[in-house]
Amino acid sequence: EVIDKYGFYNYSVHNPKFVEYVVDGFVSTGITLIAGATGTGKTSAIVPLVALVAGIDTSNSLSPRIIRKVIYVTEDKQQVERIVYGMFASGFASVEWDQFMSRFYILEAKRRPADEIANLAANLIDDFTCSPDGLNGYLARPLIVFDTMSANIDLDDENNNSEGGKAIATIKELTQGSPVILVAHTSKASTRVEADKLSARGAGAFEGDVNATAYIFKDESLEDRRYIRLGKHRFSPDFLEMSCEARTGYYEV
Repeated sequence: EVIDKYGFYNYSVHNPKFVEYVVDGFVSTGITLIAGATGTGKTSAIVPLVALVAGIDTSNSLSPRIIRKVIYVTEDKQQVERIVYGMFASGFASVEWDQFMSRFYILEAKRRPADEIANLAANLIDDFTCSPDGLNGYLARPLIVFDTMSANIDLDDENNNSEGGKAIATIKELTQGSPVILVAHTSKASTRVEADKLSARGAGAFEGDVNATAYIFKDESLEDRRYIRLGKHRFSPDFLEMSCEARTGYYEV
């Protein structure tokens, strides 16, 4: 009765709560902040990564064992559509188009107060969680991507730590550990040499209160390469960095 009074965490040394991954060994559930400079290719790198989460190619070495539905909330719907189209047109996908569309959804971003964004995320989690009888035989909560954070969360001052901290806390409370990716900007462009010094633009609370951070940057010697490197994390990853090769195709209309 005394323990219940204070609400202590009922932990177990026999059945611990293991890390639940979104991308095995690299991105866990909870809130992950991914930041990069304008023009670095954030969306171009993130869309293919989360498309793997939706099972676009189950033979890829990065394909997670647990397939999830993905809701991509973006300020540029057509950009995301073009990237997905390009993945199918280039033979990257190993599933049928209609099967992928039943797992990957694109939603237009609208600036909303943090509590409305949190409620939107909570409703999406309720409606798009895959039951144990579904894709994996596992209760798989959807991955929600807000690209970018500034296009979705309406803050009076993005540099205000109190305001930023409350926004993250509100989203964290209502999503209850479900996977959420917030895409943000860094204050300046960077290269591999400067990657360890990267930070997201705005209040430090954004980085301090999320479960993990990652940064997208270029290699100055390889124009067609982008890199995603983990920053802060509360788990032991299998690797800290992945590279993304940019491929461009043309279709005349």
